[in-house]
Amino acid sequence: LIHAEVDVMFPPPLTFRGYFAQTPNAGQLGHSSSSACGSISEFLRVAPKYRLLHVEFVNAVFIHESLFDLVAGPFERRSDEEKWRLGYFCHPLRSTYPHSWHRIMRRSHHFDSSVF
Repeated sequence: LIHAEVDVMFPPPLTFRGYFAQTPNAGQLGHSSSSACGSISEFLRVAPKYRLLHVEFVNAVFIHESLFDLVAGPFERRSDEEKWRLGYFCHPLRSTYPHSWHRIMRRSHHFDSSVF
């Protein structure tokens, strides 16, 4: 299993590769000062033997393809886009969490990504 924080503003099949900008004097951990997340599709691109199992707000769980059929029920057999819609787009925190990208863009820039 791989659990990752993902950049959810890009639904599957759109791809976004995050980057890591090390904070000066951060020591061994590096402490990113910028987005180090990638989109769900980017994670699937760099880990080709893994499949998306679940999305919960900005978190995604990926599972090796050899184990998918052992744990997947009817919900997990939906498309990656459907999992994104149910796990992020329909999640109440998308509109209410103060640091939600969707909320910030809607209020600051009058942009609503739901039109995509």
